[in-house]
Amino acid sequence: MPYIYHLCCPDSGEVRYIGKANDPSVRYRKHLDSAKNPQNYAQRWIAKLARQGKKPILVVAREILEHENWQEVEREAISEGFAKGLRLTNTSAGGEGVLLRDPADEQRRIAAVREAWKCPQVRAAQSARQKVAQNTPEARAANRERMKERWKDPEYAELNARLVKAHYSTPEARKAQSERTLEANKNPTVVEARAKGIKAAWEDPQRKQKWVAALTVAQNTPEAKARAGSQMRQLHKDPAFKEKMRKVMADPDMIRRRNAAISETKQKKRAERLALLPPPPTAEEKAALRKARQQAAWDENRRKALSKTAGRLKAGLTPEVIARRAETLRQTHAKRKAEREEAKAAAQAKQLEESLRIAREWLDQCCTTGGSFRHIRHELYASYCSQDGTPMRDSEFYAWLVTKGFPAKKSSNRFHLGLKLR
Repeated sequence: MPYIYHLCCPDSGEVRYIGKANDPSVRYRKHLDSAKNPQNYAQRWIAKLARQGKKPILVVAREILEHENWQEVEREAISEGFAKGLRLTNTSAGGEGVLLRDPADEQRRIAAVREAWKCPQVRAAQSARQKVAQNTPEARAANRERMKERWKDPEYAELNARLVKAHYSTPEARKAQSERTLEANKNPTVVEARAKGIKAAWEDPQRKQKWVAALTVAQNTPEAKARAGSQMRQLHKDPAFKEKMRKVMADPDMIRRRNAAISETKQKKRAERLALLPPPPTAEEKAALRKARQQAAWDENRRKALSKTAGRLKAGLTPEVIARRAETLRQTHAKRKAEREEAKAAAQAKQLEESLRIAREWLDQCCTTGGSFRHIRHELYASYCSQDGTPMRDSEFYAWLVTKGFPAKKSSNRFHLGLKLR
């Protein structure tokens, strides 16, 4: 069933186009698609709305009945619109497509508009009218909602990305944008609004993850690293910048925030490492593990004992044979102990003979020089006064010397050895 539809201005609601369609929604989408490459007045009007983030409003005016001729109905509707003074963008009368405007007149009209836009006063007046119309809260809210809807379209987002990339591909465009940004940063209101917007955007996890991924890729290219390094070296050559950075880094609030960020990063990394570890065992699991270890140790000891017993039986080591071998080992150990003791006694006797020889030589020297035994007592006592390894008292030492053939007598609470050696 055919219908008569209107395309209305989203701001004023004024009817700007009248047409006929069997399915108005499909025809509406065709209008939007054709506006991407505008060729006539209606398409240019829709394209202008698209640049402002807007769309025309589709209104179904009436249904064309079966007995009615749709060409006549469409022509009547367009004629009535022009008669009412509507600023229709239709370039034909409808129906059979009779043109309302001569293409040459249309081209002359476009040329006149372009010539008018070269005048600064015309552009300023139009800019002022647009600022007044678009700076109302209702207009900003409507524009915001329309832009959100448009950016949900992947084709629109991709097209804008290509346009922006192409625009900023030239050094002149980047320099102009940098100058505009620096000029805007001088306005505290703009800076505050931008900071609030960025903070609100970073609170969205998905948007934050997307931005971080894009920045990581963009900043890790060799060109970006070289450019950032050159910029930082240039900045650090400025004493004012270095002083400013020193003050910023020495600010207590900055130190507190930096330490908090470092602590938060460390805690996140620790949590990530802990998340990779298995959960700690429960008390029941610990008891089961301890019991399993004990059982394993018991099984190993039992296996070793059985293996040892099996080896002995295989070698024919009966209990009687084992007892005889043990007795033989004890006798061998006792014999070796006795031999070691005899060797030790012989070494002590040899050491004693040597000590006596040295003592006699010292005594002969003392007799020749008229000295006393006191001069050599300490040396003899320290080296040769012990037979079994235990030290002697002085009285025991001198008594031992007497038993070895050294006559001595006590005088003035000390011993003097005689001159005779025998």
